[in-house]
Amino acid sequence: MKAQISHSTIKFLLVLMFYLVGVLFYELIAKVFDFTYTDEILASLIFVYFLFYGNKREKEFYVCLAFFFFYLAYSLLFPHNIKRAIASDFIMQIKPYIVFYGVLALRITLSARQKKVLRNLCVVVSLFLLFPAGLLGVDRWQSDFFGHYSRFATACVVTGMLYYYSSSRDSKAVLITFLIWGLSIFSLRSKAFGFCAMSLCLFLLWRDANNLKRIFSFKNVVLVSVLIGVVFFAAWEKISYYFIVGTEDATNLMARPMLYFGAVEILKDYPIFGTGFGSYATYASEVYWSPLYMQYKLVYFSYDIMMRQYISDVWFPALAEVGLVGIVFFLVFWYRRLTEANAISQQTGDISIFRMTILITVFFFMESVADSTITHNRGAMVFLLLAMFINEGRRNSETKELNLKKEE
Repeated sequence: MKAQISHSTIKFLLVLMFYLVGVLFYELIAKVFDFTYTDEILASLIFVYFLFYGNKREKEFYVCLAFFFFYLAYSLLFPHNIKRAIASDFIMQIKPYIVFYGVLALRITLSARQKKVLRNLCVVVSLFLLFPAGLLGVDRWQSDFFGHYSRFATACVVTGMLYYYSSSRDSKAVLITFLIWGLSIFSLRSKAFGFCAMSLCLFLLWRDANNLKRIFSFKNVVLVSVLIGVVFFAAWEKISYYFIVGTEDATNLMARPMLYFGAVEILKDYPIFGTGFGSYATYASEVYWSPLYMQYKLVYFSYDIMMRQYISDVWFPALAEVGLVGIVFFLVFWYRRLTEANAISQQTGDISIFRMTILITVFFFMESVADSTITHNRGAMVFLLLAMFINEGRRNSETKELNLKKEE
C-alpha cells in the first residue's frame, strides 16, 4: 500500500513540476539562470521512471523508439550537418514522444484529491498570473515573464487543458475552462482566436458520443461555417503577411514562406528519408548552421535566413528532414490517437476524451504552421496531457468491461 501511495505521489509531482517549471516559469528560469533544459530533464525523468516501473507491453513505444534511432543512424551515416547538431535535433524531436509514451506506459492518472489540488492551482494561476498578464499586456508580463506573446497564449491554453482534465467536466467546469482559454486572446495572436473558435465549435457540436448525426444538422452546418469564417478572419492578417506580402519581393522572401518553398525542393531530392536530423528548419540547423541553406540558395532569397532569423519558428517544413517516411509516421501517430479516443468515447459514453484529443490534434496542426511548439517545453506538456486523457479513458473502459462481466 505504501508503494502505491509513493508511486501515486511521484506521478503527481511529475505532472505538477512539468506544469510549473516546464511551462509557467520556464522562461523566467531561462532568463535568470540561463538554463533552458528543464523540459529535457523532466522528459528524462519520465523515461527513467518508465524503465523501472512502466508497462513494457506498450508496443507502439518501441516502434517510435526504433523510428527515431533509425533516423539518428541515418543522419550520422549520411550527414548534412555536424554530429553535435544531429544529436541536439534528435533530442528535441524525440522529446515530446518520450513524454507521451512514457506517461502512457506509466499509466499516469490522478486521484480526486490530486485533481482538486491542480484544479485550484489553475484557478489561482489564472487569477493572479494570467489575468493580470492579459490586462497589462504589451511588455511587462507577456514578453518579459513569458518570453513572448505567443508563449503567454500557449500558457493559457495549457492551463485551461489542465483545469479541464482535473475538473468534473460539467457545464460549470467547461465555462471556467473557456474563461481560462479566453485569456489567450489578450496576446492578440491570430492562432489564439483560432484555437478559441475551434474549441467552441467542438464543445458545441460534440455533446453526445452516441449521436454524431447531429453534427450534420442545418444549425450546426451554419455554426461551423461561421466559426471557420471567424478562424480565417482571425488568421488572415498572418496568412497575408507571411504568404502574400512576404512573397511579393522575389529577391527577399520572409523566412517562413521561404522555408516552405525550400522544404518542397528538398523533398524532391530526398523524397523517402529526407535529409536527416539537424539539417533543416530546426533550432539545431539554425545554431549549427546547416549547409542546406546555402546549397538550396535560401540565403540569397531571404534576408531573414541569411541573418539566421526565424529559421526554427515553424515546424511543418522540418518534416523535410524525415521525408515521406517521417510524414507518414506523423500522420499515423495522430490517426491512432483519434481512433483510440473515438473508440473509448463510444464504449464509455464519455465524449470528453475524444473531444480533447481532437482539440489537441487541431492545436498542434495550427501551431505547426508558423511555430515549433511541438518540440518545445509547452508542446511536451500538451503531449503529457494527451497521454493522461487517454490513460483515464482506458481505465474507464476497463472498469466498464469488468462491470459488464460481473453482471453476466
